Amino acid sequence: ESRDHIYFSCSYSRSVWDSFFTQTSFNQPYTFSEVIRWVHHSTPPGKIRTICKLVTQAVFYAIWNERNKRLHTSVARHPQLIIREIQIILKAKLYGMDQNVGNTNRISSVRPNPGDSYLHLWFQNFPS
Repeated sequence: ESRDHIYFSCSYSRSVWDSFFTQTSFNQPYTFSEVIRWVHHSTPPGKIRTICKLVTQAVFYAIWNERNKRLHTSVARHPQLIIREIQIILKAKLYGMDQNVGNTNRISSVRPNPGDSYLHLWFQNFPS
């Protein structure tokens, strides 16, 4: 059981990754070392890169958490449930990040462009 197998090669983890990248314009990473390069070099800078980092972190955490639950409780959850949980967590995080930016802009009297919000970019780049 290697790191690349747990996170990328097994059908369970592959389906989780695929759910986030099959309909995007991003090149999907297939190994741990590719993820490191991908996050730093293959994603555009700015908010999109931040979103890609959050997706990567959430997928890694969810797969690791599911693996541990299976080992310790012998209960397996369907990949769609994990995918849905990741989507909900990420949307909530991105909404909070937009609120923080909005609060900062209200103080400086700069009107934010709704098209620049994290949530807008999420829905534009990661159809769910």
